[in-house]
Amino acid sequence: MSEDEGGAEGGRPEWFRHHGEDLSRLLSLSDGVFAFAFTLLVLQLTVPVIDTAGLSNGAVSRALAQALWGDLPAILAFAIGAVFIGLQWTVHHRTFRYIRRYDSPLLWLNLGFLATVAINPFLLGVFIRYQETSAAVMLYGGGEAITIGLLALIWWYATWDRRLVDASLSDRLIEYYRYRSLIFPTAFAISVGLAYVSATLGELSWLVGLMAGGWLSRRYRS
Repeated sequence: MSEDEGGAEGGRPEWFRHHGEDLSRLLSLSDGVFAFAFTLLVLQLTVPVIDTAGLSNGAVSRALAQALWGDLPAILAFAIGAVFIGLQWTVHHRTFRYIRRYDSPLLWLNLGFLATVAINPFLLGVFIRYQETSAAVMLYGGGEAITIGLLALIWWYATWDRRLVDASLSDRLIEYYRYRSLIFPTAFAISVGLAYVSATLGELSWLVGLMAGGWLSRRYRS
């Protein structure tokens, strides 16, 4: 029986076998999904339709301002979504700056992460429209915990025993990004429990996550 038929290669089980060093397709798919998510955010915005017949310019301006004010939740959803998705893309880009190889588990972890990115605009739209309700905060917080948690898992998996990164990669850098990657999914996960008591408490826990991330950055840069 050959080594391939025996179900192991280099001591690895068969499902690890799909591996290589060309990350171009993985990164192209990832960028495409992020672009798709941005497109979904834009599609939530609609141009107000105003009947201008018999109205003066001033009346049209006031009607337009009122219509735009009514669309404020959708505009706010786009702004917040653009920031969050942009941050996720930035972290994803930074993560794969250090990853040199891929294998099957990494591909599936990345696909799972991208699936949650694609649904993020929907979760954000629900949150913006019903942000004062516990259910909306729990839904969005849980979704973000999964999204950022999967991104953290990609880093932990790739750097464990330096499986998919350079052997010379700094221990301090690996440790820093490992701990930092846990802060936000933890904060969002905690917010799900807190939101069950109070939607405001759930939202405040996200700010605590931001402050904790800033503290960790200062600690490792000192």
